[in-house]
Amino acid sequence: MLITLSVLWGSSFLAIKTVIDVIPPLLAFGIRFAIAGAALLIVHAFIKRHHHEKNEQIGKQHWKDILILAALIIVGGQGLLAWGAQYLSSGMTALLNSTIPLWVAIIAVLAYRQHLTKITILGLVAGFAGLMILINPFVGNVHLNLIGVVSLTLSSIFWAIGSLYSTRIHLQVSILASAGMLLLVGGLMLVAASLAVGEFKSLQLPRISIGSLAAYSYLILLCTAVGYA
Repeated sequence: MLITLSVLWGSSFLAIKTVIDVIPPLLAFGIRFAIAGAALLIVHAFIKRHHHEKNEQIGKQHWKDILILAALIIVGGQGLLAWGAQYLSSGMTALLNSTIPLWVAIIAVLAYRQHLTKITILGLVAGFAGLMILINPFVGNVHLNLIGVVSLTLSSIFWAIGSLYSTRIHLQVSILASAGMLLLVGGLMLVAASLAVGEFKSLQLPRISIGSLAAYSYLILLCTAVGYA
């Protein structure tokens, strides 16, 4: 499972770059997450009906937790990633996004007073250094765009906060239901944000090619629906 997730999310940055070159970033990600979330909820409903499972009770607290998680992880984490990725290469985007574990560790220490062991610190440093060697993002990126760097850094921070928040809530529903709710709500939030900033005005349908549609389908179905589930 971990290998599958690494391959899917590791390869997603190239697909993201391909998609946002032809579709405005917030709109592209909003549609991406809304479709993936709806697909997971449909699969969940089918499985529940097929196995005659009992109805899950989704109360106000569940929706409150989902709204907070969607705002942090999908809007803050993924929305800012999409916005910043249009200013940076896929390699630099991947590198900045890979700082999430560092931010998780920093926030855990500052907010929750958690103690980091020497092994944890060594692992974080070695992992980040290894990514820099593998990606080598500075080739062809002598002048980094400040908007892109700030957006990706804030994206990682929001994702880290959302990750830590998710460990302190208890969504008593299935993985498919909770992931589907998170993606659908977050996707609709991003579409609303896209409308607010007027992205639809810059959408040019003739620029969308078969290649970009293939990348978008891969991003929605595999990287998002399968990855998040």
